[in-house]
Amino acid sequence: VAPYLELSLKLIDKSRVKSIFNYSFFTFVIQIGNRLRFGIDNFLIAGFVGMGFVTVYSIAARLIAYFTKFIASAVGVMIPVFSQYEGRDDYNSIRQKFILMTKISSYLSIFVGGALIVFGDAFIERWLGKEYSTAYPLLLILVVPTIFALMQTPSLQLLYGISKHKFHAIVNSIEGVANLILSLILVQKFGLIGVALGTAIPMAITKLFVQPMYTCKVIKLDISKYYLEVIIPIVVKSVSIFIILGWLSKIFIMPNYLNLVILSVSNLIIFSAAVFLMGLNNEERAYFKKIALSSKSIRG
Repeated sequence: VAPYLELSLKLIDKSRVKSIFNYSFFTFVIQIGNRLRFGIDNFLIAGFVGMGFVTVYSIAARLIAYFTKFIASAVGVMIPVFSQYEGRDDYNSIRQKFILMTKISSYLSIFVGGALIVFGDAFIERWLGKEYSTAYPLLLILVVPTIFALMQTPSLQLLYGISKHKFHAIVNSIEGVANLILSLILVQKFGLIGVALGTAIPMAITKLFVQPMYTCKVIKLDISKYYLEVIIPIVVKSVSIFIILGWLSKIFIMPNYLNLVILSVSNLIIFSAAVFLMGLNNEERAYFKKIALSSKSIRG
């Protein structure tokens, strides 16, 4: 098919092997840290609480895993973009895209996480039965720090894109160890709740403070501007909107798939419209309008 291609050991550029290995090695360490953060809980529950309670905890953990994969799939496409900007030494564009993607990731994470809070109890009852409703308090404990973590998806993509993910590998490993130690302590006193808290507390600290501070330092973005002009307004606006939507939805919620889908879609439409009008600035709204018009013309 391609006879002009040549495979030969003599073509290997040995100077690049080290950089490729370093990049891959820290990526591997991050995956190990993730396994430690999310995979150790079931062993602790089986050892200290009882094998039967693993299922209850796994329900909450599974919903959190679906939540995480959805957000990662929706906004986790920026690595080559950040890498391209970094190759051109265009840190101004990196900062602009980073802030925009942080807004998108944050609003989306708060909406989906809020939906789990509002509809999670009814969904679990319909999915598995009322006897598994004890998984809902665990879901509440895990979902809040997970929202913080997923709001930081663009920062993680940025660190990968500019080959600064060594820091994340170290912090992720420390978080995994802290998760293990804290869960070991708390499980003996609080049972399943203790395991959930042992996972939630280190995650909230690293994702809400440590990771954003390092990312802003790398791209020379004022950390006070990041919190005061990006994160806090996003949280205040989106949480305010969702509190109203959640309060109204509670009146109509039933453990029925059709009911939950209709309410979720209705909330999504209202939330998206409110975010577009109040959560984005004029330049960002124009950017999305341009994308929508381009998509329409392509379909046409």
